Amino acid sequence: MIRLIRADFSRLFMDKIFYIALIFNFGFAAFIGITRYFDSLEYHHYINIPDDFLFVGTEYIGIVIAILSAAFIGTDYSCGTIRNKLTSGHRRISIYFSELLTNIAAAVMIYLAFMAAVCLLAALGFTADFKNDIRDIVKTIFILIPSIAAFAALFTAIDLPIASRSASLIVGVCLALGMIISVSALKFHLSAEEYRQLPVEVTEYGNEPMTEPQYEKNPAYVDGAKRKVYQAVYDILPNGQLLDINEAVIYYELDKFDGKKQMLFAFGEIIVFTAAGLFIFSKRDIR
Repeated sequence: MIRLIRADFSRLFMDKIFYIALIFNFGFAAFIGITRYFDSLEYHHYINIPDDFLFVGTEYIGIVIAILSAAFIGTDYSCGTIRNKLTSGHRRISIYFSELLTNIAAAVMIYLAFMAAVCLLAALGFTADFKNDIRDIVKTIFILIPSIAAFAALFTAIDLPIASRSASLIVGVCLALGMIISVSALKFHLSAEEYRQLPVEVTEYGNEPMTEPQYEKNPAYVDGAKRKVYQAVYDILPNGQLLDINEAVIYYELDKFDGKKQMLFAFGEIIVFTAAGLFIFSKRDIR
């Protein structure tokens, strides 16, 4: 298996899409930071705080991983590499875990490229100092990595059983987009207040009447069993885990953020996705 991992990493570091993803993530973070820097020069009350966009890359990282995984594994099929590995005597479980570990490593490196750009901007003076404690940020990176690995495990489980690179790319990107939309909708309902204030009528002179504010039930609020289901789905999806981490950074609450729940769900997903993908891959007829 060590030989397989070496071969996959060697091929990864020659993969153009991998480097495009690295450059894109690094460049996007640099673009955000420099844009905010010029905003701070124009509006003196505006402070370019690096914490505010340090984890922004988590919002779309699933799409990047889906594209990279489909391209990397799809090339293995189109070039006959998977078949050659099998005829050389390598077991399917070894092939699967080699691809999985390579995908996880690539996904983590791509995301760290985003963070590296933010840290570089901070070191060069384009941003203010970090508001969160650096030790808390480093701890949060280790909390975040399992969620990114869960994305890699999911798309490995999708791509290895599918021989077509274009088909796995379409399935992966559509699934990643669907997860982003789902998490946004779930977050909207879970964040909604149970009651909302009714509009206040004002007098002809523009004064508000001296009455108690009136409230009504917020139709966007969910409770009971439905809320538990929404919360469970939100916690299970890697996007939801990453969104919670991002909010803790933005609101400077990393010192209060535990992250055990996110890591527990992420490791559980890695196990489930890997078991399912390995089972399907082991049954697939590869010619």
